[in-house]
Amino acid sequence: MRKWVTVLVLVLLLIGAFVVADRIAARVAANEMSKRLGEHQPFTTPPDVTIKGFPFITQALRGKYSNIAVSGDHVSVSTRAGEHISDLSFSANLRGAHLRLGDALGGHVEEVPVDKIDGKLTVPFDQLDKLADKNVTFGHAGSDIVVTGSVTLPVLGKVTGNAVGTFTFVDSKLVVRLTSARLVGLPLPANLVQDVINALTPQLDLPTLPYKLQVTEVHASDAGVTFYGAAEDVVLITS
Repeated sequence: MRKWVTVLVLVLLLIGAFVVADRIAARVAANEMSKRLGEHQPFTTPPDVTIKGFPFITQALRGKYSNIAVSGDHVSVSTRAGEHISDLSFSANLRGAHLRLGDALGGHVEEVPVDKIDGKLTVPFDQLDKLADKNVTFGHAGSDIVVTGSVTLPVLGKVTGNAVGTFTFVDSKLVVRLTSARLVGLPLPANLVQDVINALTPQLDLPTLPYKLQVTEVHASDAGVTFYGAAEDVVLITS
């Protein structure tokens, strides 16, 4: 009986040692990848990298990883109109990332082919104006967005108004649908509500998402507007 207890203890110790060694190797590889990714767009500082799945060593020996999670808060992107937006939050899952063990542990990561990537980029409301074709600002009230700007109305002249509505993503376009409006410090005649809505409704550009992601969904929250995207067969250049 004592012999079997000893054997069991040894087995558990070996398993524990394997788990610890596996996690250490995964962390070393993740740190190297973080360093490389931080040297290139969209990140301006090394991102957080987590190599998911267990054990790491079997993935490493195959040179293919089921899911590498990447995230950072200092991401810069451009709009299709050429505007630059910085200090954004971005996270992605690299599903089916191809990376040889020797390269990962030896610091020779130059490119990472990835089968599929899904990710999300959040643009805060105070930077959302860079996507708009009008001189307006954005805020939110619960799940609704609030658009504020100057409007010129009959009799009243130039005044400040705001309108409330929602975002929708239709036919690869981000559409603002405003449904109510008011003036700041003044009553708004009912017959001028639609005029304010029309004046404040902007057309919004889409940001160019990192890693060639194509926008698939758009949602607003307290943090801002989050653009979700996906892509297939992407090669990340890290050299």
